Amino acid sequence: MFKVLATLAALFGLSTASTLEIPLSAWSKVLPKESAVKMQLYGAQHPTLKSIASGVTWSECNSEHVYDVACGTAKPNPPIVGDWVGLNMDIIFNNDADVTGNFISVAFTAQNSKSPIPLYSQDFNSGQPGQYGAGDEYTDALTWFVPGFAPLGHYNVTIEVHDQGQKQVYACIQAEFDIYN
Repeated sequence: MFKVLATLAALFGLSTASTLEIPLSAWSKVLPKESAVKMQLYGAQHPTLKSIASGVTWSECNSEHVYDVACGTAKPNPPIVGDWVGLNMDIIFNNDADVTGNFISVAFTAQNSKSPIPLYSQDFNSGQPGQYGAGDEYTDALTWFVPGFAPLGHYNVTIEVHDQGQKQVYACIQAEFDIYN
């Protein structure tokens, strides 16, 4: 019964998405020496210089692989720099899973670099917690404001679906995109 109600809530947009908010202190690790405010104002005055993002690509990452299908969508795709992007996941389990949360992490790799820098990580309560069995569908979403001052480079958002205490990671998917001029 819970699964039917959760599915109806998701269909009618009643489920709440987690909001990923990267603090300015994290951005300061990867921003150029110019201030974020100056960069944002400069970009607003010169719209032809505004950064753009590539389309989001999705892949699987390390987990217990307790699913048959795991996929993601982004809206809009490509994300718009200086606006919100929704990252949605859809998983069909092939075994029992007691879902309580989603662990989200974001890594940034600057242009011409091969070393990712962790920007953000946080554990969120699941928007659709509960017991799932083989064949059950799990959907959840997060929203992220991609700031206009986001530096150029590669972004990797990892989403791990887990149990209480993160002892079991049932599924893991990654959303990746680039910001460039």
